[in-house]
Amino acid sequence: MGLPVLGEPYLQKRETSPTASKAWRTVVAVPVWSVRVGMMKKNSLLIPMMLALSVAVALPHATASLTIYTDRTAWENAVGNIFMTENFNSVTPFDLSDGLNDVGLFDIFVVGTANLTFPNSIIDPNITPNSLNIDGTTFLRGASLPASFPTLIFSDPIIGFGADWTSPTSAGMLTLQILGDVVEFDVHAPLGGFLGVVSDTLFTEVAMPAQNAFTEGYGMDNVSFAIPAPGALAFIALAGLMGTRRRRR
Repeated sequence: MGLPVLGEPYLQKRETSPTASKAWRTVVAVPVWSVRVGMMKKNSLLIPMMLALSVAVALPHATASLTIYTDRTAWENAVGNIFMTENFNSVTPFDLSDGLNDVGLFDIFVVGTANLTFPNSIIDPNITPNSLNIDGTTFLRGASLPASFPTLIFSDPIIGFGADWTSPTSAGMLTLQILGDVVEFDVHAPLGGFLGVVSDTLFTEVAMPAQNAFTEGYGMDNVSFAIPAPGALAFIALAGLMGTRRRRR
C-alpha cells in the first residue's frame, strides 16, 4: 500500500498511514474530524504552544492555499521567525531504505527504492564527494520518480516548510506535494536555491515525487519547518470549528 491520500480525515489517515506504528495520543476530537499530535520529537517547541490552545483543531478537507517563497529571509519573516532547522550534520551518513527513516527532527518515508537509479542517502561530502552538496556539509541526496520518492513526515502539525536545494530539475523534474497542492521547481526554482511554502492549513507531510519517468537526483539541506504561534493556531482551530458547524446546517 502506498502513502495515504494527503488531506484525508485524520481518523481514516492514521488507520492506513505507514507511520501508524509510532506512538500517537489524541489531543482533541470532534465528530468526523480528529487531530492526533505525535509524541514530540527532540527539541520540539510545540509543547508550550499546545498548552495555550484551548479549542479543538479541525483540518479542513480541502486543498491548502500555499504561498511560495524563493528567498529564505522572506520565508522566515512570513512565519514569524518561529521555526526549526535540520542541517543533518549530527546524522550519521546512511542510505535510506523503504519505509520510515529517522533523520533527526523529522522522519522520511521512502517508497520504491528498487526502481530508483540510486537510493536516497544522507551524505557527508567530506567523506564521499558529491556535487549535489549545498554548503560542503552533510546533506540529503534525494532521488525521485513519479511513483517512487521520499516523503517528509513531521510529528507535529506545521504551517511552513522550506529548504536549500541543488539541481532539482535535471531530468525527472522534482515537485513538492502538500495537502494535494503541487509546487513545481521548474516554475519557481529551476536551478535550485531556497524554495519554501507557507500554508493556511496545518500539514504534517511533504511528498517529493518527480514529474517525468527519469530518476531526479537533487540535494536538499537546511530543512526548516514552521510551528504556528499560539495565536495563529487558535485562529486556525476556530476557523475549522466554524467550517464544521456550517457543514452541519
